[in-house]
This record gives sequence, C-alpha cells and structure tokens, in this order.
Amino acid sequence: MRRYNSKGMLVFPTPDKKVAIRQKKVWVVEEVYCQNGHSLISNRAVFNNQKGIYLKVKGNNKEGHIALSPFCGDKSWIACEAELENGEILEFFCPECGVKLPIYRRCTCGAHLFTMFTDKNADFRNCIGICNRIGCQVSEIIQADELRCNSCLDAKK
Repeated sequence: MRRYNSKGMLVFPTPDKKVAIRQKKVWVVEEVYCQNGHSLISNRAVFNNQKGIYLKVKGNNKEGHIALSPFCGDKSWIACEAELENGEILEFFCPECGVKLPIYRRCTCGAHLFTMFTDKNADFRNCIGICNRIGCQVSEIIQADELRCNSCLDAKK
C-alpha cells in the first residue's frame, strides 16, 4: 500500500465496512405426513442441509420417486428413478404405505393440488397443497383454516 497519494498527501487506510445483513425468515417444512400418518420427510434427498419431502409418483406409464424442497417458496425438486417431462400430470403416493395422496382442490392450471398433512391427524385445516403438474408453481400452506403461504400470488407466469 502506498503511503502518499499523487498530490503528496498521506494516505490513511480505511477499514472494511461491516454491513449488517438481515436474514429473511424462511419457513421450513420439518414434518409432513400422508393420511395414514407416515412421515414423508426423508434424508434420501437433502436441500441446503434440510431433509426433503420424498414421494412415490406415477405418470405417463412411468413410476418413480420425487423429492421436493422443504423450504416454503422454493420450487426445487429432484426426480429419482423416473424421467419427468414439463407439463406432465402425476399421481402422488406415500412411499411407505402406497396410499394415493388426496386431492385438495383444482389448480388454476387445470390439474389438482394434492394434499400432505402437517400433523398425523390428516386434517385439511392443517395441510400443504402442491400442484401435480410438473412445472406449475402453485402451492398453498393451510394452518388452522388460515392461508399462510400462497405461492400462486408470486408465481412466475
């Protein structure tokens, strides 16, 4: 480092400024169940050090598994043992007992929102609904009859 600038003035070093960065609060799904009470959280797929939501899928004469990100608003997913095409409509099943997950309602894209429950009671007042069309960004989180997160409002269309 130079001691003097081009005008002969003494140069004083400036320490790096520390900037306080506010972390956004991120809602992570840590527990989610099929209607028979089996956990759908698995360490078979990990997203940013968090266990993913692991489901059995069927569609277009294909079977396999899919892992969904547990972070609210993150639309990341990983297809396991199946090649999935954009726009394809899937059926979702519990990987443990094989029961088909129930439909919550019709999605705005014409497919359906399937349901995963946030407690073992299989109560539609505490659930997560995710569209079963690959590429659709719509999902909802319902807690005690109150819509907590509706990503269809901020989905890229």
